[in-house]
Amino acid sequence: FQQTRLIASAGTAFRAPTASELYYPGISNPNLRPERAQSFALAVQQKILQHQRVQLRLFRTNVRDYIAYGRNFIPQNVDSVLMEGMQATWRYSSAGWDARIDAIWQDPRNLSTDRPLERRARLIGSARIDRHLGRYDIGGGIYSTTRRPDIGAIYGESTTDGGYTLLSVHAGVRLAPHLHLGARLENVLNHHYQTVAGYNQPGSAVYATLRYTLPL
Repeated sequence: FQQTRLIASAGTAFRAPTASELYYPGISNPNLRPERAQSFALAVQQKILQHQRVQLRLFRTNVRDYIAYGRNFIPQNVDSVLMEGMQATWRYSSAGWDARIDAIWQDPRNLSTDRPLERRARLIGSARIDRHLGRYDIGGGIYSTTRRPDIGAIYGESTTDGGYTLLSVHAGVRLAPHLHLGARLENVLNHHYQTVAGYNQPGSAVYATLRYTLPL
């Protein structure tokens, strides 16, 4: 049991309505109350072989006065929302290689109507691998989610946002002890997708970063 860890956590959160949610002309609600959440999680982590770890985590979050958009596109408070589920994680790290796979199953639910919460997927998966070669590093990742219930952007009708899978790659070089130059290509396959009904997300895009870390 020396390679096994049990982890328990609990926390609270608070989110005040934004200025737009409170005062934007025509689609705001000055009577919005802030969200308040309580979260609990229990996890078991096990080391397998020499360089691998697996973890299974159960989580439960209850949100009071959750801020959501109704069919009139005006934000309103939902009395109670419950998000519970489990997350499985596998990690590998050795000799310049780092890899991680995550899978999440969850049931985000509006307890006031006993219906699934809009824009929240039940299944989410991701994977990432990185290779470090002296000054250089390369890698890639994949993110996938199932479809989500939503509200139409024009008429406010019930609709569904389709599931999607995104692929990304990245590379970087350390120019000096505290200076790093990196580049990444997002949505490599130029996949068309929406996280909110009626609002298309970017296609393939290239980003470059120059990061300097202060020596402390």
